[in-house]
Amino acid sequence: MSAKHFDPEGVLARLTRERPGTAQALADLIRDDPEGARLTERILAHDPSTPKPQRFIVHSAADALKPQPPIDWIVERLFSAGSVAVVFGDGGSKKTYSMLDMSVCVAGGLHWLDFPTTQSAALFVDEESGNRRLSRRIAETLRGHCVNEDSPPPLHYITLSRLNICDPADVAELHNLIAETGARLVVIDSWIATAQGVENENDSVKVQAVFNLLRLVAEDTQTAIVLIDHANKANGYRGSTAKKGAVDMMLLVESKKDSPNVDFSTEKTRDTEPFNFSAVAHFADGRFFLAASEPSGSSRWARHRNTFCATSPNTSGRLSSPSWQGQMFAVMHRRGGRCTRWQSWAG
Repeated sequence: MSAKHFDPEGVLARLTRERPGTAQALADLIRDDPEGARLTERILAHDPSTPKPQRFIVHSAADALKPQPPIDWIVERLFSAGSVAVVFGDGGSKKTYSMLDMSVCVAGGLHWLDFPTTQSAALFVDEESGNRRLSRRIAETLRGHCVNEDSPPPLHYITLSRLNICDPADVAELHNLIAETGARLVVIDSWIATAQGVENENDSVKVQAVFNLLRLVAEDTQTAIVLIDHANKANGYRGSTAKKGAVDMMLLVESKKDSPNVDFSTEKTRDTEPFNFSAVAHFADGRFFLAASEPSGSSRWARHRNTFCATSPNTSGRLSSPSWQGQMFAVMHRRGGRCTRWQSWAG
């Protein structure tokens, strides 16, 4: 047989069929080769004695009645391990800043607003802001939470890497990034910038296929994957209803451009009852953080590690003046060069 007609796949199939166990022996021989993993997979695929993974695993009512582990919350009541979520809002609603604030809190093991977090590495995937702008925003948020520059939290980010969540190869690379960083919270900004294969957002088949890929990654890594998305003209979520059907949490973020008040509404939640919550955005001297507030207008306290923020009773916990940035200022108390406390009030 000439080399031109040599069929390695056919030879492997014949060899393993006629001499059982040969495939495993060959695989053992090349295990340390740089291409060994790929070749081993191909060789073993021809061996009928190689056990195949079971695709369909049938569970019973008895299995369901056994004691089940509690929900593994990354951010309590909002985002859990193995979940996929969408956070959406209009332009200028502070949705990206809000998710950055949450990422810093998760990485630092701080409460995000009133929600306890599980201290974990976080990965922020940016396809909108760019390295310079995102780095500045992250630095503002870290300083807002008084993070010690000598021991920064495990918050990682990539920018403008052209991630395509419609491409299985790119999704596999995302899986590798999660494993490399140990992230248990992944925020992707944004859906529209990364879903490059979805030409029509109303195409339910393509939208569902993308979320199926992300679901596999979230489940396999036990990571909470949060996609930031833009609202439609009616301030609802964009595109097919498959998007809402596929996620575990869909969170609407609303804020007027001239106001620090930020309102959050759970448009869908699988693991809790629907609920709403609110926050006040604090920007001052290159620092940013969110503090919990009440939509009803009562004052609130937001507690963080090494920080405390209090809204003034004079503003009833919410600021509504267009000149809120001029009214709100912060004083940082330093001890040995380290930020130990923030205190905010209306001036």
